[in-house]
Amino acid sequence: MSQTYTIKVLRENYRAEREAAEQYRALAERERDEKRKAVFYKLVAQEEKHAARWKKRLEELGAKVEEPSRISLRYKRMLVKSLDTESVLRRMEADEEAAERGYAKMMSGVTDEELIREIEEVKKEEEVHGKVLRSMYSGDANHPQGETRSKLDTLLRRERWHVHSG
Repeated sequence: MSQTYTIKVLRENYRAEREAAEQYRALAERERDEKRKAVFYKLVAQEEKHAARWKKRLEELGAKVEEPSRISLRYKRMLVKSLDTESVLRRMEADEEAAERGYAKMMSGVTDEELIREIEEVKKEEEVHGKVLRSMYSGDANHPQGETRSKLDTLLRRERWHVHSG
């Protein structure tokens, strides 16, 4: 993969992770249930860590890190505030699934072994995010809300690289 393409993809990933963090933050701010609020804030932290990972890679390549537009971030927050929680969760689950597909596609053109490893890790984490979101749907008998904590704990255990690499 060319460096130009790598930078383009990393910028897209960075933007998407920042936007996802903003959506989770907006959900957390409006959530009344303290357990669900804590889950949303943990998802915020996870998405921010993903964004930090891609920002670091961009900086290592000497590329400018472009922040998402304020308009885009405000739109994401407005959307979260205007829809019911389940609709937002379903929408965000679709975003997580799109991120998984995007990471899979990106891996097909990557030759840098370290970047491949990083993409694989983040892809797995995005899969868990989708599962956590599904577990939060109201009335979903296949994913009782009580499972949310254990799924989130699993996700956080997988993310030990943050402790070692910043």
